[in-house]
Amino acid sequence: MEKTTNTSPNYLKGFNQGYQLAKEVPEFFMKDLPKTQNKPRIEGIVDGMRQYHHERYISKQKSKTPKPSQNKAPDKGISRN
Repeated sequence: MEKTTNTSPNYLKGFNQGYQLAKEVPEFFMKDLPKTQNKPRIEGIVDGMRQYHHERYISKQKSKTPKPSQNKAPDKGISRN
């Protein structure tokens, strides 16, 4: 996520694991993680899971928006001149 600038190897590994975990096991919730504070690996896992869910939400929103029709008014070959 953009709020975190921690790029330690443990954070990055956790981020990737969290992303994959959210993707492969959707029923796993972040509340199931240990309540350890300020651990780069745990922070990475949580952020990775949030990133996956955020991207999935954005993808669903884009698919719900109607696309403008290309042929709203068919051309009948009549001009106003």
